[in-house]
Amino acid sequence: MSTDVVTTLLPALTQPWREEFNIFNVMHHGTHEKQLSNIFTWLLDAEGSHNLGDRFLRIFLNEVNRHPAASVPFGAFTVEQERNTAEDGISKDISDIVLVGDDAVVVIENYYMSDAHFHNYQTYLDYGKRRGGASATCVVVMLCGYVNENAWAEDHNKDWQSAPVVTYTTLLSALSAELSGEDPYRARNPKPAWFIDQLVSYFVKGTPVNEDLIAFVAGMCDTGEAERYRVKDQAGEADRFAQTFSELARQRFIESRGVLSRVKSALRTYSTGPLLNQIETATQTRPFGQVSATYQGIYEWTINFLPAVQNPEEHAMGTGEGAPTQPVDGGAGRLQVKFGPSAWFANESPEGRKSFPKNVPPDEADYTRLFLTWNGEIRQSKVSMLDVLEGLPDTDTRLRDEVLALVHPDR
Repeated sequence: MSTDVVTTLLPALTQPWREEFNIFNVMHHGTHEKQLSNIFTWLLDAEGSHNLGDRFLRIFLNEVNRHPAASVPFGAFTVEQERNTAEDGISKDISDIVLVGDDAVVVIENYYMSDAHFHNYQTYLDYGKRRGGASATCVVVMLCGYVNENAWAEDHNKDWQSAPVVTYTTLLSALSAELSGEDPYRARNPKPAWFIDQLVSYFVKGTPVNEDLIAFVAGMCDTGEAERYRVKDQAGEADRFAQTFSELARQRFIESRGVLSRVKSALRTYSTGPLLNQIETATQTRPFGQVSATYQGIYEWTINFLPAVQNPEEHAMGTGEGAPTQPVDGGAGRLQVKFGPSAWFANESPEGRKSFPKNVPPDEADYTRLFLTWNGEIRQSKVSMLDVLEGLPDTDTRLRDEVLALVHPDR
């Protein structure tokens, strides 16, 4: 390890960063499924000590009823937890929360992501019908921290695709908006209002981003140390890195890899939704049919845009749906968004330069930013990893414009 590596990475290793207090950061167990079910049960109970009355219940039912197949009439509901939905003689299937009203029953499965983890949708639905009677409306709802479309497509979740999906962020954002400004609720109920603010801060605003971790990833790329990220034995590589740079370097390395994973997840979600929609609206065509992020090793921090029309030749070349997880040519012939180590590898390594002869000069490359590749060319984006982590709004068209300029330079 050269002196250049040490001097480049040292600022990112030594800058103090203090995490803002939040009760859920302190009480890590408070974000487990059972504890979160307790919180949402409390909020849904119109008689709860939060003194919101039925305000949160209305927000919840409004979100449920946005689903085309749901039409839950509003009314008084009792709120129950941990109910066995299976009939006698059948293995237990426990629902987290159940709302029981005169005209409707809502059976809720709560999990940190949209995955039923092998609970039976039909069992939940039948239970709701038994509880409500023949004339009652019965809806099964998935309450979750975020939507994971990959998990949602699993066989054990197929029936659950009929269920409305409601996220913590959506509910708590709506509650926060309702209690904003000079709402007298806050003055009369300072303690529950403070707790609700902590919920919103944790689940809506998220943990503040340590920008030094992004600077660390960029420093690893600038000094050629990004090769370490390609090693399969990451724990062992972190130990070897730590032995020459100190235990502090080891911690930063592990944390920086976590940041890369967060960027990948957020960028995949943005690319699948807003970005594809923006491209289709601008071009009046559907040039890309699917977004994937399945590569491993040094290619792991890559978002692939697969062509809308697949054919056997594309598949054989590794460009179609179901293609190998490790590309032969680094994806030189198709649209990709790369960042961090994958961007560095494509732009500066000997292998990468073979695939992308038209690249960004190393002294101009900024590895805090995203990079776009197409047809043997790699370009640096104006969009940064920090932008992605902080949340790209649907109205942000920078990536769309850069994609169109790269793929359709004559438009």
